[in-house]
Amino acid sequence: MAGQLLLVVLMYSFAEMKAQALPPPTLTVNPSVITETDSVTLNCQTPTSVSVSQCYFYTVSGGNVRGFSCQQTLTGTYLLKMTSQSSPAEVKMKCFYTEKLGELDSQSPHSDTSSIIIHTLPPPTLTVNPSMITETDSVTMNCQTPSSVSVSQCYFYTVNGGNVRIFSCQQTLTGTYLLKMTHQSSPAEVKVKCYYTVMFGEFNSQSPHSDTSSIIINTLPPPTLTVNPSMITETDSVTLNCQTPSSVSVSQCYFYTVNGGNVRIFSCQQTLTGTYLLKMTHQSSPAEVKVKCYYTVKLGEFNSLSPYSDTSSIFIHKTDSMTPMTPKSGDELTGLSVSTPGIQESSVSAAPLETASAEMWIWTLPVAVAGCGATVGIILLISAVLWKKRKAAGSEEETRQESQNENYDTYHLYSTISEEPASTVLKDMMYSSVQAH
Repeated sequence: MAGQLLLVVLMYSFAEMKAQALPPPTLTVNPSVITETDSVTLNCQTPTSVSVSQCYFYTVSGGNVRGFSCQQTLTGTYLLKMTSQSSPAEVKMKCFYTEKLGELDSQSPHSDTSSIIIHTLPPPTLTVNPSMITETDSVTMNCQTPSSVSVSQCYFYTVNGGNVRIFSCQQTLTGTYLLKMTHQSSPAEVKVKCYYTVMFGEFNSQSPHSDTSSIIINTLPPPTLTVNPSMITETDSVTLNCQTPSSVSVSQCYFYTVNGGNVRIFSCQQTLTGTYLLKMTHQSSPAEVKVKCYYTVKLGEFNSLSPYSDTSSIFIHKTDSMTPMTPKSGDELTGLSVSTPGIQESSVSAAPLETASAEMWIWTLPVAVAGCGATVGIILLISAVLWKKRKAAGSEEETRQESQNENYDTYHLYSTISEEPASTVLKDMMYSSVQAH
């Protein structure tokens, strides 16, 4: 009996000595910062010289010891529940292992403490302004963090290959720098994300990543805008031609008016009426419509915007309401009768004409009265012809008398021409001439 008791004592003593001789494990946690829904992998790394039967993980802050395999993956929610904590929180972990010695388990020393940070940090919002630049232009990146947390640092990185860069939460970079950072050349699309860190105890808690923002970097030349013609009426049309470089594959051309019109999307050549341009710019003729254009080129999922063209002006004036009339046949002769004043009395009450100049008077009389209208001229011409016939048929005395009467008749007829229609005057004149004859 005494021999058996001695054997048990020796076995326990050997087990204790063996446990003291075991090396401690190394505990790693990856990642060390997670959210409640994220997972962390715990690895209790044991020495290869030992035949491990079991690994144990436990929390320093009061969680019960748990027996697992030597590598275990746990969620942030499970760790918070295990330690009776709420986010944000720091969970400190340790581990040890056991080795089977006969009927007894020899326990190793404990590992060093490892911490797991669990948080519910919201993701930041990344803005880039402007989103399209040239190599020499600059873009401002702003990693907007929630006001409820005390941010330690912001981090920017490019999705397409650039290394993570540590900056303040707002940073201005040139297109050249971004191209160099991502090992690209223009034209190019640089995709950027950001995140931030918050200090929890001795550790920085990392936020989720922002959504992706794209920066388009190009060296597109500006287009040339021509307008033809540059002066139109409201009903006329003008052709706008946004001439783009042949070296690029243009997706679309855009025309817009400098003086208030909205941007319009057209093909690179467009014909518009003056009425449309006035409506587009909320103007009325006469007006000057100033126009510019630009074009876009497809780069990945985005359209790269070209520089603007120079300004071109279109002058729009009202359509003429009065159109010159082409005279009809015969109007050239009667056109003067509209505005020419009547013959003065002195023009027909001259001294009696001599016989030798009577024939000359017949041909010069229409010229003398031409300024008074064709109707009056015809009347006087007929009167003169009748007068000549009477002169040939009668005596010189009768002819002189008839001439005086004719002058009187002619004067009388002319003096009333402005009051009576031409047909009535002509009838009366012929009747008077016949009576005199």
